[in-house]
Amino acid sequence: LLKVLKSKNDSVRLRALYALQQMNPLPAEAIKQVTSLLKDQNYKIREEAGIALLLAGDKAKLELQKALSFNDINANFIAAKTLLKLGDNSPLVTLVLLEGLKQENCREKSYIGTAFKKANAAIKNEIEDQLVSCLQFPGQDKDYILEALIELATLEHQTLTKIATAITERKFSDDIILSLGETGEKLGLSRINLVTALNSYLSNPNNTNKARAIQALGVFGDDAKSLLPDLFAIFNDLNQEDLIRHKALLAIT
Repeated sequence: LLKVLKSKNDSVRLRALYALQQMNPLPAEAIKQVTSLLKDQNYKIREEAGIALLLAGDKAKLELQKALSFNDINANFIAAKTLLKLGDNSPLVTLVLLEGLKQENCREKSYIGTAFKKANAAIKNEIEDQLVSCLQFPGQDKDYILEALIELATLEHQTLTKIATAITERKFSDDIILSLGETGEKLGLSRINLVTALNSYLSNPNNTNKARAIQALGVFGDDAKSLLPDLFAIFNDLNQEDLIRHKALLAIT
């Protein structure tokens, strides 16, 4: 397998890595050569090499620490991610991770956030900050970003403030604001702030948005009591779609 790792064929190298991973833990004699693959041009091979090294445990730490000094930002970043998972919170690992995070797309940042929920404060704060920024232009990655923020559990006060301010100032899209209304409690956002944000959608001409807001408000109980007159008005309005009136009735009850 070590000979096969030198193949010029990406698929062959990848299959060799998969085979080595199946030997869990990675044999000690393979560590140095697998570490060299962190510089591979193929993203998938780099990532799978990192996984293989993680399976080697503490035996891989020395080679991974050397990889932090490779003249290759991709190799540095994967080495740092793997070391952190192995319990290395050294200043160099933190520095490399913080620098590497800037280069990653939002989905990759989400994966990192999920993986590093127990990371040191500097990394956790940076991940949170970048994920919140990603929410402004999430593309297809909204669910990944929200899941990562939830996985990070107790968000820092400054992160919660940033999210609340962005909601108030409408820096997020309707879809993101409504999604935060539906999941915001898991992030630690104030119910009062969420009710205020959702209230604006009760008169929204977009029935999909209105239905989502009403359904989310139904979960808040007494915290949404101030909106009961509005919900009753929606239910009693025969011009409303049946689905909207039904959602309003469920929210009231």
